[in-house]
Amino acid sequence: MRDEVSAVAKTLVFTVFVPGTVAAFVPWRLRQDAAPVAGAEEWATITVIAIGIVIYLHTAFWGFALIGG
Repeated sequence: MRDEVSAVAKTLVFTVFVPGTVAAFVPWRLRQDAAPVAGAEEWATITVIAIGIVIYLHTAFWGFALIGG
């Protein structure tokens, strides 16, 4: 049980710093001055981002941290 908690904690720290910085913070900072999207583009963007987050969380936490250790 302790190994699972350790693996999940390490994966959580990695997720915040690496994908969180490269896939979230940097694009957000680069796009601050751009015109906002609306309508269908906004929903398409939200959908693609949500699917990517779900896939990442499933593989990183379930597949890697809990099963792979």
